[in-house]
Amino acid sequence: MVARIVAVSTESVYTFLRHHLAALEPFLGVTPYSSS
Repeated sequence: MVARIVAVSTESVYTFLRHHLAALEPFLGVTPYSSS
């Protein structure tokens, strides 16, 4: 899957992705945006 997101700042993209990817956490067992 490829998605394009256009925003004025990278912070707004990060906030958007965190909000929408949070639903995957129960399935993955970890946050999908964590670095470890």
